[in-house]
Amino acid sequence: MFSLLRRGPGRLTPQSAHQQAGDGTALLLDVRETPEWNAGHAPDALHLPLSRLLAGAPLPAAVQGRPVVAICRSG
Repeated sequence: MFSLLRRGPGRLTPQSAHQQAGDGTALLLDVRETPEWNAGHAPDALHLPLSRLLAGAPLPAAVQGRPVVAICRSG
């Protein structure tokens, strides 16, 4: 995943992200902090706050071999 970050993020519409998550093509990974997640989140998204990722938390096994659509506060 981090090798993809070096290339820069791709852009897609919310509709495309929803479709890819719905058909299993991509994984929605919500990296917002817990209060933001609790205020509302995509039903199919996994939650792993960016602060935990930066602290070295492992990525979920579901990420392996799948494109990831990151959901964050700043877009």
